[in-house]
Amino acid sequence: MALGLSPHRISRMMDLYLQGYSQSAIAIRLKISQSTVSLYLSKFASAVEAQGLETARREFGMTDYVSSLHNLSGELRRSGLTIEETRIGLKLHRMLQASGVPEEDYGDLIAALKKMRDESFLQAAVELSRLEKSAGQSHAEIVSEYVRKSSEIKKLDERRDTLETECITLQEKKKTFSQDIKKLTEVKKEAEQMIQRLRNEARQEQLRIQLAVDKKMKEANLTYKIIEALRPLTDKLKKLNISDDELDIYLKEHQELEELGITWESFKTMLEAMKNETKED
Repeated sequence: MALGLSPHRISRMMDLYLQGYSQSAIAIRLKISQSTVSLYLSKFASAVEAQGLETARREFGMTDYVSSLHNLSGELRRSGLTIEETRIGLKLHRMLQASGVPEEDYGDLIAALKKMRDESFLQAAVELSRLEKSAGQSHAEIVSEYVRKSSEIKKLDERRDTLETECITLQEKKKTFSQDIKKLTEVKKEAEQMIQRLRNEARQEQLRIQLAVDKKMKEANLTYKIIEALRPLTDKLKKLNISDDELDIYLKEHQELEELGITWESFKTMLEAMKNETKED
């Protein structure tokens, strides 16, 4: 491509064109005629149409700026935006930045602008003005108060939910406690019935033993009076390690002596006399 310019000046020309400079501005910067610029741009357009963008880029010595523009063009096409819409968007973005509006507030600002087109927006603005006047607060203070109250209401709702959950838990515990009380009452009733049954059995056993003792005493011709009279003696005999058999014989003999009207002292005297006679013999 022998059109008279060096590859460096051609590359510079294409870069300036893609950056948005006019043909006359490019001609002034490169110190060439506007017709020369127009000729090269026309040749570049023909090369793109005939050979494709990548081949034309290499032939005209363009930088990677073309690739960046190509990628950007693809993104705009996928987003459904035209070059003109992108230009307007960029202009609005710069205006909002210059006005101090942070990028994260763009959506809220657009929503507010949409509401301004609503017929009710003017009525809402009047109501807000009246509210500011009656409350003695600015709209910012009213909004701040609303946010604070909303936060308190949210906390109260959360507390209410917590209390409701605790109430349900307490009701479940109360139900379980009532069931435990019922079981304990049943166990107590069963225990009382068992105790009463054991008492009845103990009384029956006591009565049986009493009848058996009375029978034995009757068979042995013993009375409670005799037993009480002999208790001191039997205790002494027990301490002397007298066997039960010997004690039984003694009690029977003592009872026989009582029946004969002979006291223990008289019997003892008789024994002493018999011992003396035996010695003399």
